[in-house]
Amino acid sequence: MSYPHVSIIILNWNKWADTIECLESVLKSDYPNFNIILVDNGSDNDSVEKILAWADGKLIKPYISNYDEIVLPEVKKPLIIQKIQIENINHVPTESGKNAMINLLISNENLGFAKANNLSIRYADATWNSKYYYLLNNDTVIEKETLRNLVTVLENETLYKIAQSTIFYYNNKEEIACAGGRLFPWGKGKFYTRITSDEIKEIGFINGCALLISQEIVEKYGLLSERFFFGEEDFEYSYRLSLAKVKKVCVGNSRVYHKISVSSNHLLDNDRGRSLVLSALNRIADMRNYYPRFIWIFWRYLTVIYYYLFLMIIKHGIDTKLANKYLKYILKKSRNISSVDKTLYEEIINKKWN
Repeated sequence: MSYPHVSIIILNWNKWADTIECLESVLKSDYPNFNIILVDNGSDNDSVEKILAWADGKLIKPYISNYDEIVLPEVKKPLIIQKIQIENINHVPTESGKNAMINLLISNENLGFAKANNLSIRYADATWNSKYYYLLNNDTVIEKETLRNLVTVLENETLYKIAQSTIFYYNNKEEIACAGGRLFPWGKGKFYTRITSDEIKEIGFINGCALLISQEIVEKYGLLSERFFFGEEDFEYSYRLSLAKVKKVCVGNSRVYHKISVSSNHLLDNDRGRSLVLSALNRIADMRNYYPRFIWIFWRYLTVIYYYLFLMIIKHGIDTKLANKYLKYILKKSRNISSVDKTLYEEIINKKWN
């Protein structure tokens, strides 16, 4: 097998210790041809300084890991890092870090998930002409075979051009959190939680936590949708590719251990109600792009009822008075919604609901 170049893309926002643990596992990968693009997505703490100190060998194991057998011994320091300031989101940075193992792109603002990943993909294309882009959450740990096993499938199985790793719970390495999922035509998905270690499972939904995308897919079907600041990007991409009849797979022997909800809880201040409001608006905005308007209007009301009655009140036991406020907000904001941008996201997380 040949080893085409892979750009591994990791985003950091204030969670530098998680990021460093992730990097230690990634750098032990037995795949011989990759570089890392690490985006600091507008951190307002000392994340950049901590990561640079770690790379220079001056910050030894600043985390407690459940996976010392993977992350230890630490990789030899110092590491070569190319530090690049993002001046304009609409233009690929001109500095080349082709010879650096880690390219640290620094943004002065939080660009969101899609914009930061898309910028990184364009940078990877300009710098290495990468054949694959591996989007990896920073709150993960991977095994040394994880990337190689994933690339092997796409290289050997020509029907497939996009694949995800099997995602296990970080705190329970034998329990699968997501092995892809199923998409339903009414704008809902369901996670699969079963896959054998030797299985290549065709899926409808692909999880953006640990996702390998080929350059061919990006050229034919585009990048992640930037209509969403946080959340929904992988669902929209899955839906878009499914309509185009693109086959997607989950690879059983490509294992990733994920601290489920660390990123979302961090961004949403551990607030289930806010999370559901954001999720509802994301999905309503998303499906407006795929349904005829009269169908979307009817579907929107059913979706709002589902979020309010089943998710908020029945499943999560949110107080009725508070749930009613969420309901009114969703109905108001979703009337003509087409995107959930940073401004709306910040309104949701900063609004005083009580």
